[in-house]
Amino acid sequence: MFYELYADRAAFDAHEAQPHMKNFLAERDQYLSGVEVSFLDVNAGKVADRQ
Repeated sequence: MFYELYADRAAFDAHEAQPHMKNFLAERDQYLSGVEVSFLDVNAGKVADRQ
């Protein structure tokens, strides 16, 4: 299970566009029984207090 939290959708998209992530995404299905991606809003994820 992966749990990742990004500042916004643009940050997620930039991460997914990296060469190492493209390779991972292309190869992962042979090792997994399924893939489910959930996008949560800021209230559902853990956000550090930025005081």
